[in-house]
Amino acid sequence: MILPGSADRDDERGVTEGGGRDLTGRQLGPYRLEAHLGNGGLGHVYRARHITLDIPRAVKVVPAGPADDPDARERFLREARTAAQLHHPNIVAVFDFGAEAEIQYLVMEYVESTVLGDHLSRMPVPGRLGDPAVRRWIRDVAMGLDHAHAYGIVHRDLKPANVLVRSADGRAMVTDFGIAQARADGRRTAAGRPDGTYAYLSPEQCEGTGEPTSACDVYALAAMLYEIATGDPPFGRDITAVSGHIQKSPPALRLKAPDLPSGLAAVFAKGLAKAPGDRYQTAGELVSNVLVAMPERQAEPEPAPRPEPEDGTMAIVASPTWVPPSSPVVLVEPEPPPARRWKPPPLPDLRVVAVVAAAALGVTVIVAIVRAVQPAPVPPPPPVAQASLPAPVRGVMGTPMELAGSRVTVVAYDPRAAPPTGARVNATQRFVVVNVQYQAGSGNGVLATPYDWVLSDDQGTTYPATVEGLSGALPERTLRANETVRGRLAFVVPRTATGLVLQYDAQLGDQAAQVPLG
Repeated sequence: MILPGSADRDDERGVTEGGGRDLTGRQLGPYRLEAHLGNGGLGHVYRARHITLDIPRAVKVVPAGPADDPDARERFLREARTAAQLHHPNIVAVFDFGAEAEIQYLVMEYVESTVLGDHLSRMPVPGRLGDPAVRRWIRDVAMGLDHAHAYGIVHRDLKPANVLVRSADGRAMVTDFGIAQARADGRRTAAGRPDGTYAYLSPEQCEGTGEPTSACDVYALAAMLYEIATGDPPFGRDITAVSGHIQKSPPALRLKAPDLPSGLAAVFAKGLAKAPGDRYQTAGELVSNVLVAMPERQAEPEPAPRPEPEDGTMAIVASPTWVPPSSPVVLVEPEPPPARRWKPPPLPDLRVVAVVAAAALGVTVIVAIVRAVQPAPVPPPPPVAQASLPAPVRGVMGTPMELAGSRVTVVAYDPRAAPPTGARVNATQRFVVVNVQYQAGSGNGVLATPYDWVLSDDQGTTYPATVEGLSGALPERTLRANETVRGRLAFVVPRTATGLVLQYDAQLGDQAAQVPLG
């Protein structure tokens, strides 16, 4: 979850709250706060535990100021309901929210992680954008943002401190979706300053014109990518950045980082365009253009080992810098040394011989005693065979597969289904719907969930399942013995995607399956 080092710096925000008291040990609803994890402009984050289910959660407590305002409390709950609709591998899930006498709180997925900003601070700036791990993180962020934007949800405060990198698998996850707006909605400070983090605010947020849209998040992501590439946000970190966002062009890339490819300048210019309509339309489009302009950094090859002859003799390898002589080299045999007359060696001193013999006898006796009392060496254990994961089950539509203690069947497939109201599927995409059925075995505890499924194409691109707004969606619940449940999964894929394969990959366990859809 958010660690102490991940807290927002108060001088970077338009509005800050007081520190507040430590609530460790207090119970909010069914959640007991176990440890304080960090502070931020939006509140305080605690590791908590559900006292009935005994599962960890992260609880964000909003400071007392906004909670005392009924309008602010209503905005907070409204935004929390919106954020709770998002279910995606690259978004920290919101499970619950509530309010008590003087505080309000949000219950989120607990993620063992480090914030993206901390990872970046430990990496040298040159070449950072070409690092394979960084490239994966920014792709993850773009996928999370685009998923939220497809359902009309805008983050409004994207920054490195709001991106977590999971310790378990290195996956990047966006957190605090929509919560910034709960504070900013209908409210600006007495000084007229915008609410948010100055370094990443879009021009329209700085001016306070209109409702924030997905274009604000695209702008913030472009500012983050600029910082990753150069070491600094385009217009600085304090309040002076606001005038830069509104009036200035980004500093020339060749002056900030002359080693970066020239093609990046055009990408950043479009991502940081003043008018929302002039920017990239999606976060994925922005990141794709950045990754094309900035090639991945290749690991330096290790030097080849010197050859060793099989007979064990020493190999003589010529130095790569050796230059042959320009004229023939004449080899001259050395003169033999003068012959010496042989003399018999002198006889050894008998006293020395006796001392050496006695010493040798003593060593022999000591070795014999040590060997007698020393236990026999234990032979090493036989090598243990390495376990390997089972190969994925190759399924066929309409035929049950034995998976995770249940019989799972892919029942039907609609490659061009009508998207539900509210889903944003643009002209280059299509909405794919798949019907699946779970039939539990005789044991309890089989989990049916849409989030064990992804769709892949013949290019290796994967698309996560979504059920928001989908009628007849597959529910997420634990099945009783012999219970059967059936539901629908949906995927948003490019119209040009071919070779679609439905893949089952359980979050718990190691079973997997693949069902070709065509």
